[in-house]
Amino acid sequence: MQILQDRMKSGIPRSTEWIAPNFPFVKINYDSSFRQDVFSACTAEAQAVVHGLQLAVDLGFHHVILEGDSMVVTTRLKSEKEDLSEISAIIWDAKYLSRSFATCRFQFTHREGNQVAHAVARGGSNSPTESIWVNEIPDHIAALATKERSSTLSS
Repeated sequence: MQILQDRMKSGIPRSTEWIAPNFPFVKINYDSSFRQDVFSACTAEAQAVVHGLQLAVDLGFHHVILEGDSMVVTTRLKSEKEDLSEISAIIWDAKYLSRSFATCRFQFTHREGNQVAHAVARGGSNSPTESIWVNEIPDHIAALATKERSSTLSS
């Protein structure tokens, strides 16, 4: 809350679009959708980070940016303090995996800058199994990604 209050006081503009990373970085946006009877929002978001990091390791990336719209998870991932929260084990896993890279950054973005990840997560919550798309993605996700990319290129 303090970070948000400081930003509001300082007049830092609210970023409302996805911003492509500079070479040699790869950006992995994450989000989650959860069933309330199974997970809490922070647990699901933190687990999405671990999955994103593991995918980046498997694909052999060296410089990664993990970006999501959970201020709580991002703050805990960036903190040097020991995490004693209910998601501490997942945060520890993410921090451990982050050491696999030459560079790994954790960034917060507002929901508007995380729309594709949000749409993917929302669609995944309706599926009884885990899905991985290779070379092809659903049309509605492709259209949203194209729109985000176009707005980034025209900025």
